[in-house]
Amino acid sequence: MVPESVTNRAGCMRYWLIHAGEPLPIDGDVRLFRYGILSSMLADRGHDVVQWAGTFDHFLKRHRALCSKTIRLDENRQIELLHGRGYRRHIGLDRIRTNREMALEFRRRAGATDRPDVVVVSVPTLELADEAVAFCRRCSVPVVVDVRDLWPDVYLRILPSGLKTMGRLALMPAYRKVRRICRESTALVGISPGYLEWGLRLAGRKRRPSDRVFSHAYLKPELSEIQRETAKKQLASKGLSATGLSATGKVRFCYFGTLGRSCGLQYIIDAVRQLTVEEQQALEIVVCGTGPQLSEYQQMAEGVKSVQFLGRVSSPELIALMEVADVGLALYGTDSPQSLPNKPIEYMAGGLPILSTLRGELQTLLEDYDCGLTVPAGDNRAMISAVRELMRQKSVRARFSRNVSTLYEQHFSAEQVYSKMIDYLEALGNDASRDEKRETICSVAA
Repeated sequence: MVPESVTNRAGCMRYWLIHAGEPLPIDGDVRLFRYGILSSMLADRGHDVVQWAGTFDHFLKRHRALCSKTIRLDENRQIELLHGRGYRRHIGLDRIRTNREMALEFRRRAGATDRPDVVVVSVPTLELADEAVAFCRRCSVPVVVDVRDLWPDVYLRILPSGLKTMGRLALMPAYRKVRRICRESTALVGISPGYLEWGLRLAGRKRRPSDRVFSHAYLKPELSEIQRETAKKQLASKGLSATGLSATGKVRFCYFGTLGRSCGLQYIIDAVRQLTVEEQQALEIVVCGTGPQLSEYQQMAEGVKSVQFLGRVSSPELIALMEVADVGLALYGTDSPQSLPNKPIEYMAGGLPILSTLRGELQTLLEDYDCGLTVPAGDNRAMISAVRELMRQKSVRARFSRNVSTLYEQHFSAEQVYSKMIDYLEALGNDASRDEKRETICSVAA
């Protein structure tokens, strides 16, 4: 038996935001992603919000708790942690088992908490999304499926061509699951038009008015002078001079992100190796992040003094670094499924021109708004040419920087994107509430 909705304050609704892999407010000094920002903004409007997440931190590969638990953040927000065993590698049996364990925990715990008015669930993960959609169908709760990554397509992309047919057969259960998730959703949301079309194709239907695109967005924080100076000292302790470009006279490219399978950091390393000694001395490539490929990239960059690996850095450190950087690197491998990921939007918020290897929607944005360069992944000659152009042409960097700031403010600021998304979710909840009242009236009248 599912408890009734707790919509008791005027205009207040209860939202569930379900995603297994995002940073959470309880994780310390982290940059919050889509649902963390949405949770805060929904609460600011007076709504009750529950974030469902895993006990296992996907990014730091450590446990937040040893069992499922409820954490109350404030009057309007709480976190429901779902236990899973954890994993060391992004792709592997332990991750599959972890996803299944979280889904079973959701099934066990969902019926014991107050009924939501609207549920938003991310794809991935499929196991958790499948349970969430099934729960909503049983309880007549509108559910928005938020397509943020193309699972299980991502697994097919990493297979050699000779194994793809076998891979498709092995992934048939996953494809049946994602088709069911998309088909049985109340509405589909995608982070880009291409992602939404992917979801609609799997759902086997045409687009409805309730199907929308809400891109990734970035909440640009402001640093106090004390925070900025502290962040600079922390960066300096990791080997970076963060006092400003005038102190080094170098052009600084930066990369933020997980150093995993889809990362294309090798393209910039290979290009820098082939620059002249003078050009290498005038350039800094600053890499922030960790991941399974870190040691491989460090070996690849051995002897290239222009490339620095800082490891994991805090949110204030990233902001301080962007303030003294010239270019953001959005580098992805040839088999990467991403279309418009988080990373370039973060660079946009910092006013950084973007050097990218992604085709599709990001390339179109960079061309239409004249705010960066796209190089085919693996085209070493084109990468060298792009690096030299961005190093030598200060006026080009300045033009790109102005344009990318405009693009961010118009299309990718969290205030813009997520305010519209909340308006959409409120309308969806209000429509469902009216339908429920009509059904009740008809039932009483009958």
